[in-house]
Amino acid sequence: MTDKQPISTEAYKGVRDFYPNELRKRLYLERMMKKTVEAFGYEAVDASIIEPAELYDAKSGDELAGEQSYRFTDRGDREVMLRPEMTPTIARMVAAQAKSLSFPVRWYSISNVFRYERPQRGRLREHWQLNVDLLGAADVLADTEVISVAYNLMKNLGAEEDDYVIRISSRSLFADFCDEVLQVKDDTYTTLAHLIDKKNKIDKDSFNGAVHNLLSDDKADQLLTFLSINDVGQMTESYPMLAKPLNNLRKLFSNLHDREIANAVFDPNLIRGIAYYTGIVFEIFDTHPQNNRSLFGGGRYDNLMEVFGVDQVQAVGFGAGDVTLADFMDTHELWPELAGSLDVDICLIDTAKHSGFGYKIASLLREAKMNARVNISSKNIGTQLKNADKDGANYVIVVGDNEIKSKKVTIKELSTGEEATVKKADITDFLTSKE
Repeated sequence: MTDKQPISTEAYKGVRDFYPNELRKRLYLERMMKKTVEAFGYEAVDASIIEPAELYDAKSGDELAGEQSYRFTDRGDREVMLRPEMTPTIARMVAAQAKSLSFPVRWYSISNVFRYERPQRGRLREHWQLNVDLLGAADVLADTEVISVAYNLMKNLGAEEDDYVIRISSRSLFADFCDEVLQVKDDTYTTLAHLIDKKNKIDKDSFNGAVHNLLSDDKADQLLTFLSINDVGQMTESYPMLAKPLNNLRKLFSNLHDREIANAVFDPNLIRGIAYYTGIVFEIFDTHPQNNRSLFGGGRYDNLMEVFGVDQVQAVGFGAGDVTLADFMDTHELWPELAGSLDVDICLIDTAKHSGFGYKIASLLREAKMNARVNISSKNIGTQLKNADKDGANYVIVVGDNEIKSKKVTIKELSTGEEATVKKADITDFLTSKE
């Protein structure tokens, strides 16, 4: 015995171990993500989880690149980070091959990202995220398509339109309002954007008080009035000087209507916290009272390429994490039955005597594209059958002296209890006919 304390079996705080049942759920989400985006013609890309820290310092904002980052100096004295998001990486990859790509580019990735924040419901320190990016298209049709992808993802996950709402606004609308109406810029604009982004997390009086602390009473009242208008038409009448971003929003809502997307709403309080957004932004928001929160979102980021010294590439995209989507699936009870991948479990009465015949059957099944395992636990048949059922096998075959002698086996379908005696040579035909 050693005097050392045993190492804890707990995972690092804020990350998860994925045992088979948990991994089935994550992989199901990833299958639905892949199915959705590829139906729109998006191609998969990926990259390393380690990036130069300067990539995020340039565009992700102080919160994400600073206090929320896993940042360290490597042995070559380079400052690097575990990626907290994928969009800057995508921008780097596009910039690297900008002269050879055929725009518009439609890319997606399903990658793990890392953020050092307080673990809580919907937020962990590592999660898997679908990133969808449409690059090289300036027209509102690109924003429409990306929002349509998000809508179809929710549809493919089994959500109804009244299960969630698509909140839409525009960072350029807010920026122009600050410039043209409030006549504030730079630090005050950034502080206001950050405050509005946190609005749902503080009470109304505290938010209003914070606005009045930042602005004169007259300008504070103007901002609060602006944030209260949830109709694009009314906003256009009130602020004709904001015509350009409002025209884009009108086109967007018209396009979504044409695509029969009826749960999109205008909300000027939507800012999206990441610094690189330049135009239309959106988020998918769960309407269930037990999970009333943002699930995921995105927007337009037309200026992200400038840090690489290449010509501007217009871009729009979104990121959808597995943690918030899993919470949504739990809340709305949308998970399908997620069985294991085991088709046939071959149980042996005597491991030493019967394993050879069992492995021959398994080889036949595998050649027929079925998943088969041979139980070599040496446990009694009753226990083997229970474990086969527990592990999600569809069928069991018991092998003993009689089976080897007769070259016939009994196949039991666990879901129904039905049994059939089949010649060894006919096993694969019998099972494939059941599919």
